[in-house]
Amino acid sequence: MNVTYTEKAHFGYRYYDLNNIEPKYPFGFGLSYTTFNYSDISIQKNGLYNYTVNFNITNTGKFIGSEVA
Repeated sequence: MNVTYTEKAHFGYRYYDLNNIEPKYPFGFGLSYTTFNYSDISIQKNGLYNYTVNFNITNTGKFIGSEVA
């Protein structure tokens, strides 16, 4: 089977930009098939603009997923 891609590099966000289409949700909107819970959050100040943040994150949903904190 042969497949011809005529859009060249105009796929993903480039397709939307080229055709002046506003996506339904912005990139990074946070849509997921699962849910996550953050707990035991602590913040330590290490300097004027330097902090260390620690927490536990648990997938509380029915599906495997990943989260960017």
